[in-house]
Amino acid sequence: MRRPWFRTMALLTLAAVMALGGVASGAGITFTELKLAGGALNQTTNPETQGATVVWTHRNLVGDTLGAVAVHDLADHSTTYIGSGDSVVQRNADVSLGRVAYEVEAEGDTGVQVWDSWLDVYTTVADTADDEVMPRISNNLVVWYVPAADELRYRDLQRGYTGVVPGAHDIEYWDVDNGCIMWSFEQTAAQDQIHVFRPGIDIASRMVRYTLGDADIYSVQLHGTSFAYTVENADGEDTDAYFGDFSGSTTMLGCVDSDSNAHEERDPAVFHREVVWQTDMIGTNDLFLRSIIPFGGDISRIAGGATDADEDRDPSIFGHRIAYEYLADGSLTPEIWLSVADPDVARTAGDDRYLTAIETSKAYFRAADNVVLCTGLNFPDALAAAPLARLLGAPLLLTRTDALDEATMAELERLSVKDVYVIGGSDVVSDDVMSQIASTLVGVTAHRIYGDDRYETSAAIAEEMATRLSGVYSVRRAFFARGDNFPDALAVGPVAAGALAPIILVRTGEVPAVVATAVDDLDLTSGVIVGGSDVVTDGVKSALRTLMIDNGGDDMDPMIVERWSGDTRYETAIAIVEHGLEWRVIDLDTLGFATGYNFPDALGGGAALGVYGSPLLLTTPDALPTSVDTFLDERASEIGRIDIFGGEDVVGEAVRSAVWSKLD
Repeated sequence: MRRPWFRTMALLTLAAVMALGGVASGAGITFTELKLAGGALNQTTNPETQGATVVWTHRNLVGDTLGAVAVHDLADHSTTYIGSGDSVVQRNADVSLGRVAYEVEAEGDTGVQVWDSWLDVYTTVADTADDEVMPRISNNLVVWYVPAADELRYRDLQRGYTGVVPGAHDIEYWDVDNGCIMWSFEQTAAQDQIHVFRPGIDIASRMVRYTLGDADIYSVQLHGTSFAYTVENADGEDTDAYFGDFSGSTTMLGCVDSDSNAHEERDPAVFHREVVWQTDMIGTNDLFLRSIIPFGGDISRIAGGATDADEDRDPSIFGHRIAYEYLADGSLTPEIWLSVADPDVARTAGDDRYLTAIETSKAYFRAADNVVLCTGLNFPDALAAAPLARLLGAPLLLTRTDALDEATMAELERLSVKDVYVIGGSDVVSDDVMSQIASTLVGVTAHRIYGDDRYETSAAIAEEMATRLSGVYSVRRAFFARGDNFPDALAVGPVAAGALAPIILVRTGEVPAVVATAVDDLDLTSGVIVGGSDVVTDGVKSALRTLMIDNGGDDMDPMIVERWSGDTRYETAIAIVEHGLEWRVIDLDTLGFATGYNFPDALGGGAALGVYGSPLLLTTPDALPTSVDTFLDERASEIGRIDIFGGEDVVGEAVRSAVWSKLD
């Protein structure tokens, strides 16, 4: 139930919006609004939100405080101020999984600090003779800019590694999400570009957008494989807001075509397939929201203030919540407000397992250079594929043994795929499928990753991952799951993807010889067993520990091989998610659900979630398991969106309704 101290503003109806200036058709959404801070002589600016947290810069205009970072917890409605004083300014904060990264200026020098709200620990990330400014944070990765060197630098907080983004120069704006860094820069006097780079995965950056005609790109925002940005046209008198993705496709967000009018549309923020931006179409700045995938979604006005002279600006979006600056008519001190829409629970499904995998691909990828292809008839080979899919930035599709059906082939064409990675030997995905891909799709290469059995295939996938990672991001840890059943390996897939760690299959009471060899060849020094001792025995744990020590692992560390488990498959999945959040290798931007009774729907769903850095939980068809119900009660405020994979016959509407009620 909504709290009574929210004030509710119904959005404009379609007719009213159209009358105000040509907004595209749509019924609109109703938001509830909450003032978080500001007013009087308290200046509050630059809001950012993720999970259950909103941060902003706070300054009392008549006090001694030059600037402090405010951290607001939406779960208990408390606000903590990080630092204040006569000689220290703290500002320009960003937040991810309870960590807040921000600028600290003292005695004329600016550095970067991170406050971990979970542990109440402060860490200085960057503090050199040069200024380090505008940090952005996502999971374990912090990115900031060094103006004197014209460099983007990053630090992996888990690994303790600091690096420089290669090839970045003339940098204008930047962002980071799920291990990917994005920035815009002036390539030439007549061209701006947007590039992406994934530390530990990519050797060089990749261009995903450019402009011609002396148009400037700024206000870049990234989420998953989608991004939003502002383009200032060559005349310097007009700005447009755009949505793009890693395929290179772009969409203008504006309510009307800005080339034919003087409206300013700028500062967009993106979450999954939703984009919010500000425009002066109706007078002063107001905020609008649009769903992009599929294109043509409704455009809804957010807030708008009490009068047309009020301003709403600088939005940040997380799920169904939007934080923004609000400036009342005549006021000089912006306030921080939060607009909250009713939550939604998506369902991604087709008429069968193959079509569900296709619908998942469509929902999460507008295009992809790579695809992982697995048999839809059995689970073993696909269980270990999710981490590889993350490295490849690839959806996972299913096939029958002897031929690709027309729908799957059409999806490969829609994605504009270049390489298909077939998992498993010719007995599970035939050579005919490989030939069909090569002969039908021009310029597409099919690769096979396989072994003589499921255990060797999982080891082969681990070896493939190792060849794609190097240096400080090398494969040194792996997840071990039972190879003759599917639930635990399916649940750990997105977390393993986030950790850039392979999933290697073992028998209940034995480490297969090919697995022992792989552990040695990969020089693994730590591991995680998924499932209880009835699933993977303590004898296997002991054998793996010995192998890790032989590779140089710490023999004094009792956690060199740890176990993540619960009493049921549903509780084990929850334990996996909790540990993944603790490691900060996943977030709750999206929480996926799939049936715990079967495997196909979770294969494609788990792989897609892994690419986006989000986890997967299991459920029974007709009701939420008690443990899952409790998890949602405890974590609801941290969840951005929920996606159920599979039709009503595998995860019923009663489950969907129960999940929705937790988010309300």
